[in-house]
Amino acid sequence: MASNKVAGVDILLYVNTGDSDTPNFVTLGGQGDATLNRGAEEVDVSAKTDGNGYGDFLPGRKSWSVECEGFIVDGDAAYEQLETKYEARESVQIELRMPSGKIYEGEVVITEFPMEFPQDDGATFSLTLQGRGPLTTTPAA
Repeated sequence: MASNKVAGVDILLYVNTGDSDTPNFVTLGGQGDATLNRGAEEVDVSAKTDGNGYGDFLPGRKSWSVECEGFIVDGDAAYEQLETKYEARESVQIELRMPSGKIYEGEVVITEFPMEFPQDDGATFSLTLQGRGPLTTTPAA
């Protein structure tokens, strides 16, 4: 029986180092972990006449974000782009690419970007990327 399970190590975060007219998505060097968070607000539509004694809810506005951490790779183009966009308070395009070819893509703002410099370990970064607008999903070819 063939397995369609996916290893997390095979999913990479890419950062657009170009512009919207000429995109150039580059792998974020040193990336370790990444988490794609997706959620929806809950809209309470409970009414006294529902009759079952329980609340009723509808999905509201959706949101998404990416959390990532990794080792700092000096001179990495994607990392440099993230620092530039953070300092300029500008958004940036990112992609998460699955081994199958499926792509999650969207525009993000960098809301957290700490760096750690431990004495007995490699220098690391963490990122919180808050989605602006839709998260586009492109199926595998």
